[in-house]
Amino acid sequence: MSAAGTNAPAPRARRVLITDVVWPDLDIERSVLEPAGFDVHLASAADEDTLTAAAHDADAILTCFASVTARVIQASAKLAVVARLGAGLDNIDTATCAELGIDVTRVPDYCVDEVATHSMALALSLWRRLPQYDAHLRAGGWGTLPERLPVRRLAGARVAVLGRGR
Repeated sequence: MSAAGTNAPAPRARRVLITDVVWPDLDIERSVLEPAGFDVHLASAADEDTLTAAAHDADAILTCFASVTARVIQASAKLAVVARLGAGLDNIDTATCAELGIDVTRVPDYCVDEVATHSMALALSLWRRLPQYDAHLRAGGWGTLPERLPVRRLAGARVAVLGRGR
């Protein structure tokens, strides 16, 4: 008997395949998806053959960096959504998803703060000529090179930041 006390089979939990992650565990994903009735499965590897086999019966695919190819997408007749755990869609065959009526989602503001912080760090590195001084030091040099690479101070400088996107 099912939990409802009838002879009807219990409803099948929907299956989510996670192709790859760069964090230590799936605790957050499981805490959100399992109470909503999803079984969460992490692929054992991110190559196409492994993902194609793992995608069988998947209702949803969550991907970070792994390629979700036409073969992977077509492996499940029940696939309803492919979600990118990032901003771009370059690793998802969106044309195949469109042909099959599969929704594709992404996280457009993923790591926006980190990208901005990193961009500023790189700009400061270039302003202070750190790559050139690093090369000078690694070649056995020491000290500043005022005639060739004068040290630029940020105080009093005017810097324009031109941004595109977020």
